[in-house]
Amino acid sequence: MGKTVLVKNLHRKQKLSFFPKQEPCVIGVEACATAHHWARNLIAKCHDFRVMPPTYVKGCVKLGKSDMIYAEAICDAVQRPTMRFASEKTVE
Repeated sequence: MGKTVLVKNLHRKQKLSFFPKQEPCVIGVEACATAHHWARNLIAKCHDFRVMPPTYVKGCVKLGKSDMIYAEAICDAVQRPTMRFASEKTVE
């Protein structure tokens, strides 16, 4: 943990076929309507999936607002030792 090893833009349809081919890694996302769906799918593929509240990620945003800036903020946030993560929710 601690360094970016891959930067790749993926469309939603490509994600479920992309991640199973990768070595197990830490995946951080901002909590949203589909975050727990992705968590269930990717944890099943042996990845370490971490969901963070949006307000925690917002504190890591340096300047501006774009997908790349938010991705960088999520990478910074997921590496912080004091970060609190949401637990995965089941379908039930």
